[in-house]
Parts: sequence; structure tokens; C-alpha cells
Amino acid sequence: ACIAAVAEATAERALQEFATLAQTARPRHATGILAHLPAAQEHYAAANARLSAAACLMREAVDQAWGNAVRGQVPDGVRARLRAAGAHLAATSAEVCQSVFEAAGAAGLYRSSLLEGCWRDAAVASRHALVAAHGRRLAGAQMLTGSAGGHL
Repeated sequence: ACIAAVAEATAERALQEFATLAQTARPRHATGILAHLPAAQEHYAAANARLSAAACLMREAVDQAWGNAVRGQVPDGVRARLRAAGAHLAATSAEVCQSVFEAAGAAGLYRSSLLEGCWRDAAVASRHALVAAHGRRLAGAQMLTGSAGGHL
């Protein structure tokens, strides 16, 4: 869950940076600032919604796992849900960063732009062993077959 939380915070920062940048950036061949372009507005709203939904799933999975832990045991099915939720949040966070990075156009390319750093950091976090493809496979194995070989 900690890797997913880092990815989520990175995506939240990317959304903040995009919102700030959109107030001043003037895309080439556009008549106004980025914030006034319907495509940028759509990207921003969709990215915000995707991140919020993935974070909500993660909070639900954490709450369920914590409730079980307090009672003394976290069943493998609950662990699998937690692993899947963390992997989903990390992947969604990377997608959100990618989406707003692309929507920013050339303004997001500069090293001085925090969007570039957010995009890179989220991409790295989403590849961490706990939330990458292997972790999703373990969660799926537990969910589908009832066994992940004790690796959850």
C-alpha cells in the first residue's frame, strides 16, 4: 500500500501542476490559454475522476484488511484484494501523470516543469515489484484459484 500511496501523491501533484500550468500556458495555434481548451478540460476531469476512483478502492481494501487484522487474521482473499487495489492505484496514478503530461504539450517537457518529474516518478513507482504485473498476477491467482502459492 505504501508504494501505491507514493504513486497517488505523485499523481495528485501532477494534477495540481497541470491546473497551475493551464492558467498561463498558451498552446501553439490556440487562441487562449490551455485551461480554456475543451480537450484539456476533458483530460483534467477524466484524470481526476480516475485517480479518485482508484484511491477510493484502495481505501476500501485497506479498511477491510485493517478490520481483519484487528480481529487477528487477514484472509488470503482480503490480501489479494489489497494487492490488486494497490497495483490498480499505482497503474492509474501513472496513467494520470501520463495523461496530463501529454495534455500539457510542449510546456510539460521542460526539466523545470514539475509535470515532467511527476510523470517520471509515477512511471517508476508503477513498476515496483509490489504493484507491477507480478503482484497483479498473484492477486488474480488467489482470486481465481484460491491459491497464490503463499506469496501474497
